[in-house]
Amino acid sequence: MEIKQPSSIIPTYSKSIPQSGFPTKIVFRHPAYDDDTNVLLRLQPFDHPQGGLHLHVGLVACQIIANNAFNGYITKTKGGSPIATGDFHSVLLEKEYYFYVPSPPSSSPSASPYQYPIIPSFRHWRFPHSKLPAIWQTLTRETAQGPISAPSNIAASICARDGPYCRLTGYGDALDTSHVVPDAEWEWFAWNNMMQYNCDQQLSSGVVNDTRNFISLRTDVHRIFDERGLMFVPKPVPSVETDTALRESPSIDLVAHFLVPTATLQLLYHNAIIHPISNICPEFFFARFAWSIFPFLSEFLMSQRPRQLITHIISDSGIPEVKEKLFSGKECVELAPGRSNRRSPTKRSRTQDMDTNGEDWTILGSGTQENPSKALAADTSPSSKRQRFDSQTSSLTSSSHTHSHSPNRSSRHISPDNLKWELKFDPEQEMRGRTRQRYF
Repeated sequence: MEIKQPSSIIPTYSKSIPQSGFPTKIVFRHPAYDDDTNVLLRLQPFDHPQGGLHLHVGLVACQIIANNAFNGYITKTKGGSPIATGDFHSVLLEKEYYFYVPSPPSSSPSASPYQYPIIPSFRHWRFPHSKLPAIWQTLTRETAQGPISAPSNIAASICARDGPYCRLTGYGDALDTSHVVPDAEWEWFAWNNMMQYNCDQQLSSGVVNDTRNFISLRTDVHRIFDERGLMFVPKPVPSVETDTALRESPSIDLVAHFLVPTATLQLLYHNAIIHPISNICPEFFFARFAWSIFPFLSEFLMSQRPRQLITHIISDSGIPEVKEKLFSGKECVELAPGRSNRRSPTKRSRTQDMDTNGEDWTILGSGTQENPSKALAADTSPSSKRQRFDSQTSSLTSSSHTHSHSPNRSSRHISPDNLKWELKFDPEQEMRGRTRQRYF
């Protein structure tokens, strides 16, 4: 009998932690308000060891909360030049940025920045059908009809589709089926006609319970996913032909992006490419991106200052109403994420907390559904090697330059010094059962 020593509880890979002296968060400001009260978002800089955020994560987050203003742009200073966005590898390294939206053509010329309106919460946000940002449009979506299952068979269907493994970690223990668009947002889902992306167009109840709206996740990952600490976003990654040879052409893939620091998962899996999902639906992951970002607006709305906002309400007669106006500070506080349940853009009152994701299911060996607190999945070993995107290989949007290159470049870069990609293995992680590929 072999007795094993305790495994280390401290991850060995911690390059995504910003070192002392670098930004602890990246701040995005609204240029039409005073700098003491104009912070829109503060996002974690986990994409670079010096403290950086992938450009298209920060940019798209700002565009979403600004009512899908996909013509909006980021500057380093108030009134500065727009940062080029053509290079999907760019990383934001400064401590703060300004997000601008061009004035509408009908507005009068003004020297002051346009006071573009903000959407106060996810439930007031309208999904931009057929208008996803460029990097999201690069995701490959299979159009073939996927498996159609009754809600009672969803767990078994997802297990058959994804295999008995977590799509992020590759482990098969304590495996849950997690909604991508949360179950608690079924009214938003229906009101925004998200059913058009379902495999089963005939769902008469539980419109969010379509197989395309589920992903297999380990229970601890699922919990952080539901607490808005993790989302899956497209980022450029090197493709592999073999375990040792890299292709020159890049690809865009869904990777894990952590929004909060964690004891271990963020260190191990931030920017890790998820295992393939058949019949993927980018629209559901984009909606999840928005759902995860809106709570970060709280600082902007809770400052008790008047704000230009847009709200979407369904009247008692069932007619959608859009209001764009300067809301008072008190009204903004009432609309802030976590306080806006009574102001939901649906006329029916809600008793469900907007921060919950509803109850998802744990996959058992028999393929049945249970409450995740009552069951564990079959014990299986981790799946095959994992790729990892590391933003050290990105072109950097630094204080001295901005880059504008085609995303279809013939080489990948570690830094402006044109260092080459190098494939490495972490032997200590491999000994711990976490065999994966990393790009340093």
